Amino acid sequence: MQIEYKKSYQEYKTELDAELNKSAEGFVRIGYLLKVARDTDILKESGYTSVTEFAKAEYGIDKTQVSRFIHINDKFAEGGYSDRLQDQYQGFGYAKLTLMLQLPDAINEALSPLYSKAEIQTIKEEVDAEGQVSDLERMMEAVPMPTPQEAKGSILNAAIYQLGEDEPELYVEMAAVQTIQELQGAMAPSGERTYSIRIPGTGRIMLMLSDSSDDVNIVNVRTGEKESALWEEIYAAWQQLLDGDGSPEHWEKTYGKEYPKEEPPVAPVQPKPEKSKKVVKAKQEKEKNRINTKSESSSKPPEKPQEEPIEQSVKAQETEESKEIAEKVETETVPKEPENVENTKCEDAPEKIEDQEVKEEAAAGDYEEIIKQLIGNVAFQAFNISEELNEERKELNEYRKIRGMVNNLSCDLEQLIKFIDLSTPEENEEEENEDEE
Repeated sequence: MQIEYKKSYQEYKTELDAELNKSAEGFVRIGYLLKVARDTDILKESGYTSVTEFAKAEYGIDKTQVSRFIHINDKFAEGGYSDRLQDQYQGFGYAKLTLMLQLPDAINEALSPLYSKAEIQTIKEEVDAEGQVSDLERMMEAVPMPTPQEAKGSILNAAIYQLGEDEPELYVEMAAVQTIQELQGAMAPSGERTYSIRIPGTGRIMLMLSDSSDDVNIVNVRTGEKESALWEEIYAAWQQLLDGDGSPEHWEKTYGKEYPKEEPPVAPVQPKPEKSKKVVKAKQEKEKNRINTKSESSSKPPEKPQEEPIEQSVKAQETEESKEIAEKVETETVPKEPENVENTKCEDAPEKIEDQEVKEEAAAGDYEEIIKQLIGNVAFQAFNISEELNEERKELNEYRKIRGMVNNLSCDLEQLIKFIDLSTPEENEEEENEDEE
């Protein structure tokens, strides 16, 4: 049987949108009525003792669904307690609103109904991924040397700098952009787009664009803080980064690595990502720069950014020392004096812990005091780096000096991790014995 439908596509879509809007409004109203049952004595004559008991018996709505309806009303109803959906969330539908319950308000406020459920799910995955990175891991990430543009700029400049590295093709394309309209077409070809950008040491930044708005939303996923920038400021940040040259060679000079070459297609030919996609995820390789703070860090040194490798002799020395420490942890039940305390530091690192003092404290098992001193070292070097970065720099040697300071800081952090691991073997063995019992 062939079905005839004489309305145009636009009429059909308008009709479906209206029904979906009614559905979302209905869920908000359901949440409101369930709150009334929860917060008043309306159920007094029913014999039910709670809203969850009532909803389950009368409508088959379980406790989880009741909670979800109520939370939707809390977050998206006018004033957080009414039977009307806020205007800005009209047209999303129940499935999208359910996902948005788990997103920061700053992100939800920048979304539009044009984002699909799958795209909102992708944004949620990015938020969840950032939530897996602890504050300590973030602070211990190997932060690359900032460029003069990034050092002088704001979070917007840092985001554009990182976006240029993550999206080399976009970097080259931006060289031909001369107007705001062309900028919008390049960065948000479908009219809207969200870039998830992970900045080492800062975390994920959501750059949320819409060509229907004069403002661009910049959301810090970790803190939920939101800033606004004009499209003109986005354009200026790109121009500052490109410095009049958006060639692959200039990209290589800016980021200190080879411009990625397009791999030859393998049969069957894989389609390239659509330019119309609304969400661009943060590049996964950035996660490799995180320093591992788990137990395996004592046997495997943290990875360094490929574009700034340390000297092979130092790397070999650190690897060998890590292996020695790992063997001690496995074979000794009581921590003894680390034999290579002096050698665990990188070359040219400033001496801030007296060798004899360290030996005496280690011999006495006073690892807590050593850890405190190492933390002081880390804070001291971080302060010096911060002071250096606040000064205007013009010469390459000045940046190399700061890079050396960053490497020394990384080495102190590695040493701190090793001492933390060495300070707990007794506790670990006691826990294992308890498990066996």
